[in-house]
Amino acid sequence: MLRLKFPRLITAPNSRSVLSLCNQAIKSRQSPVLFDLSDAQFVTPFGATVLSGTITACIEQGKDIQYQKPQNEDVDEWLSSISFSGFFHIDERSARARATSIQLRQLTGLNPVFVDDLVGLLDNNMNLSEGVRDSIQLSLYELLINVFDHSKSDIGCFVCAQFTPKSQLKGNPAS
Repeated sequence: MLRLKFPRLITAPNSRSVLSLCNQAIKSRQSPVLFDLSDAQFVTPFGATVLSGTITACIEQGKDIQYQKPQNEDVDEWLSSISFSGFFHIDERSARARATSIQLRQLTGLNPVFVDDLVGLLDNNMNLSEGVRDSIQLSLYELLINVFDHSKSDIGCFVCAQFTPKSQLKGNPAS
């Protein structure tokens, strides 16, 4: 068994350690792979999407996956509300989706519904002008087109987002 103990902060600033663990999971020939989030104190959309892509890649490789949920109740609840736990059928909470987030999705092609939902989330929380709204929508389409044109990913990409007034929007496409 390969046990991967993730850090307290599964965030973009901690990307070096998070991505190193994810690379170990993908490159390893061991099975099962245990994704141990027991010490996690904070997970952002970056963490949710990178973990999702890694778990999916391991499943595609035929590896058995095990999951140790966070001991921190707030983190476990957030992972449920963003649908990370439900996506992998490990959700014990069935937490309600938050009005300030876009739940985790796996995209295998350009998805106008996701773009509309994300722009709607921004608009609902920031009252965007029509011009800004259109610019953001165009930028998101360009970003997703680039992901699909250049990533050569067999699993597509994972996306989710969380609006937090202090830092505005945290989102991440991971392929």
